[in-house]
Amino acid sequence: MKSNNSSISSVYKGNGFEIKAFKLLKNKIKIDCQRDDLRGKELEAHRGHRGCYKSQVIIACECSSLLCLFSKKLYLDLNNKVEVDYIRDFESVISRFDKQTTIGIYITSAKDGYSSGAIGRAKSSEYHLLLINIQDMCQDIPEYLPKVYKDLLYDI
Repeated sequence: MKSNNSSISSVYKGNGFEIKAFKLLKNKIKIDCQRDDLRGKELEAHRGHRGCYKSQVIIACECSSLLCLFSKKLYLDLNNKVEVDYIRDFESVISRFDKQTTIGIYITSAKDGYSSGAIGRAKSSEYHLLLINIQDMCQDIPEYLPKVYKDLLYDI
């Protein structure tokens, strides 16, 4: 018997992924964020394959004077990984904001969803960049915020 999942569009699945991340942020992590009006005001990086944007801000929020910008990649084939060019494009979006008070958070659907190049780029970035998966985001985000606050204190 064929699954109904195969007939659901990737856009619909992507929107569902965004809604899930949004609800986790609001309800579990208790971060006040916005999603509804963001579509018309997306912060676009570079045009990607077939006119799609590789790095879109899907959720934005302020958390104790920090601006958190979220982007995502939902892979239906969990063997695929986010490559370094997606992270570079996301950095170009983040670079439009204050480096000290902005965090870029990239969410993927797979536990092991990032290539080694993407991980290396995020670690060496001059920006606050967090690569997470949706399963662990409720733990990873609260653990990352103190590092950013610590960096802020050293820069004052």
